[in-house]
Amino acid sequence: QLFRTLGLLAVDQMDLKRARDYFNQGLEISRQSIDLRTQATHLNNLGMVAGYQGDYLGADAAITKAISLDPNNGIAYAYRADVLSLQYQSGTDTLGVVQKATEASREAQRLAPNALETHRARGIVLEITQNYEEAVNEFQAAIAINANIADLHLALGRNLRALNEYAQAVEEF
Repeated sequence: QLFRTLGLLAVDQMDLKRARDYFNQGLEISRQSIDLRTQATHLNNLGMVAGYQGDYLGADAAITKAISLDPNNGIAYAYRADVLSLQYQSGTDTLGVVQKATEASREAQRLAPNALETHRARGIVLEITQNYEEAVNEFQAAIAINANIADLHLALGRNLRALNEYAQAVEEF
């Protein structure tokens, strides 16, 4: 748990190398105890970091392994949707990526309907598919869970702007 917490703090500071190191250390410890759920959590986090670093193949491999260890983990599917959305937005390897992101976000919604990560992932997928009204609802739901995440407010503002709700968008920016 300590390495997960330290890794997430490093992600918040965008120190992705340090985050990856912490998650790898946590993964090694969890492998020694044969704790599959904790291993899956560390692999999810490693996948998230790899996605932020633009290593989409590495991200997919880590998240796929996490899902194989814990197939009912909705957060893993939310991370997969996030990484696939990042891949689409970067313009690399876009063949079928949006469909896969949509499927992953729906599975996250089925398995973890009240998780912030699910609402965020669904919102991003809905945004890239230009379903702005639904995206607004998802980002609002995520903000209701934790209003202190700036990226959620920026995403909500982008989608409100796309709906020509400029006054509300400015409040979120």
